[in-house]
Amino acid sequence: PPLGTSVGEGSSVTSSPLPDGVINPYADRYYLQSKHSGRSTLYGPTSMRTQIANSNWGFIEKYKQLWAKVKVERNKWKQNNQKTMCRELGLLDESDWQPDPLIKQICRFLPSYNKVLSILDDFFNDEACNEINVILDKAKVRRDFLDYFMPEKEVNAEGDRSIVYILSNPKKNYYKAAVILLILCLKYFHTDVPTPIEKFFTLLKGASTAKVFYIERAQMLILFYYHRETYSFGGDGSDLVNINECLVTTVTTIGLHLNIRETFKEHEVFMGSIESLENVWLMAI
Repeated sequence: PPLGTSVGEGSSVTSSPLPDGVINPYADRYYLQSKHSGRSTLYGPTSMRTQIANSNWGFIEKYKQLWAKVKVERNKWKQNNQKTMCRELGLLDESDWQPDPLIKQICRFLPSYNKVLSILDDFFNDEACNEINVILDKAKVRRDFLDYFMPEKEVNAEGDRSIVYILSNPKKNYYKAAVILLILCLKYFHTDVPTPIEKFFTLLKGASTAKVFYIERAQMLILFYYHRETYSFGGDGSDLVNINECLVTTVTTIGLHLNIRETFKEHEVFMGSIESLENVWLMAI
């Protein structure tokens, strides 16, 4: 995969100095690959990407020029040979023994299109939800709903439309949809979450591909944790351990432990407001 667009060496001081008061010189040496799809991956000081990106060899500019040409042919080859690293996420759009893929099964349980819009507005306007809705950018969530939740063309007798399908971007980022579905779980389904939606969350939480490190994955895990704690708490919290582990891995891989305002200042259009990113990090720790 290509080298990304963000290279950084932070200036924060580690809290674990080496013997004799020497600060670890590599603690803040990293390379952050950020793509316009919203996916981010952080590489540490031992990564070859970090070494190359922080060198003075003049390699990066030459690499970008070469990659711009190679990538076009690479994408053609992948399309012709049906090669993808998103195979796990692609299962969401395929049928198993059911007559319809999981996505279409989910749509049968969803409230109407306008009803969902009303629920989203209520989620952000309800003071009782303020402790959790701060991890989201309201405008971005609404935009994601309009972009990815497809209503039927015909208006019903109530003047509304049913949701007939849920799209994703070309990289199968279904985490955008998961965030919206979890808002519905909190404000509409409560304890009665439909089985297809439970399956949807289970597959997204367990995906092992590296193609999952979107801010929406972190937001999904926080909302899922909050929903489980509110509506199906197991007593001792042991059922939340795995969710928390996945969350910490996700936010550090994305790079939210860095200086968010500096690192992601040009990414708000596809990741959401800086304030929401900061709140995701605070909620995770």
